[in-house]
Amino acid sequence: MEDKQSGPTNAEVPKDQLESKDSCGDEVQSDGDGEEKPAEGNGFVTQLADSQSLSSEDSSKNDGLRSKIPRVNCPEHIILCLDVSSEMKSTSFQNKSVSDRTAFQLVQRAGEIFVKTKSKLNAQHKFCVVGLDDIPTFQNDFTSDVVNICSMLNLLHPVDELSTDGEYDMAKLFEAIQQNVTLPHVEDISLPPPYVVRLIIVYGRSYCIPVMSTRAKEIFSQLSACPYFFLDVLYVHELPSEMNLCKEIYDIFCDMDEEEDGFMLEVSRSTTRLFDHMAALVAHPLQRPKQRDTSYTLTLRED
Repeated sequence: MEDKQSGPTNAEVPKDQLESKDSCGDEVQSDGDGEEKPAEGNGFVTQLADSQSLSSEDSSKNDGLRSKIPRVNCPEHIILCLDVSSEMKSTSFQNKSVSDRTAFQLVQRAGEIFVKTKSKLNAQHKFCVVGLDDIPTFQNDFTSDVVNICSMLNLLHPVDELSTDGEYDMAKLFEAIQQNVTLPHVEDISLPPPYVVRLIIVYGRSYCIPVMSTRAKEIFSQLSACPYFFLDVLYVHELPSEMNLCKEIYDIFCDMDEEEDGFMLEVSRSTTRLFDHMAALVAHPLQRPKQRDTSYTLTLRED
């Protein structure tokens, strides 16, 4: 899979593919040492209770509202939703410096670094952890206690009994979000909000399609109607092949982001790329550019 946001590429992208997202077709190379490298509930949301999906008019209106929000580093309420399917412990990531790790172990570690980094940027950021299983479970209330959040991350573990094929109705997750999270409401859109809410889904299934059922579309439309709600996805998967559904799954997540305000990222067995993507998610949703306009490079600092 070649990451479009990593820089210019000569690969031709089909017109039906979202230009702002990664392409699902991760190519991995070995450096000879075993390490793989990539080739490169609230009052606001009830307004759309009867809507099945955001219409183009609603989407344009919401996009217009977001353009008026001050680009400030206001506090974030971040929901870290980690897939706990058994596939997350079966996918092996190679690294030359340590023994092979499962996807879940690396996601846990990347999550810890993410939380600590965000907290250093703004100590008022709050986090909660959700396990993505048959019944999504909130592990804790929103808190700024970094130690507590890291403990919650480490308490999660993959569940062997959880199905990794078939379909997963996203309504289960969105209902849990709607019931446990209060979205902010600001009378004057030109004023900084008290906080924004960001849902970060780490999805790790290569054979289980995330389904946007009628109920899922309805709830997601209600959440998305709030200009202070953002959705990011990090899709961790097997190497794409005719045997799995990696591309179909990734396309579904991309289709959910109609306004391109979220980051839809994907990685297949590349430790470096996994941590790079988590680093990209550190950027504040009110201050970052659209994903299609991003280009990240590492440069040496001259002291």
